Amino acid sequence: MEKLVTGLCGDFPRPSLDADEKPVLLNQSLLLKVRSEINSVVAIGLRRAFEIAVLNTCMEVFRCMSAPHLERQA
Repeated sequence: MEKLVTGLCGDFPRPSLDADEKPVLLNQSLLLKVRSEINSVVAIGLRRAFEIAVLNTCMEVFRCMSAPHLERQA
């Protein structure tokens, strides 16, 4: 990721620029905003994955605890 961001900064030359094409240079504040947005998306995804894992674990525990109880009633 760091190399990609550094490449966007213009530290690495872009391959095969056309005559009318200019390299894209991003300023530091824009890079910080982009990095912040990426981190937010990753954090939301990780939090959602954690919530799903906890929910699945709780459901499995409930199933294990209630299964003997249901067998006794039958």
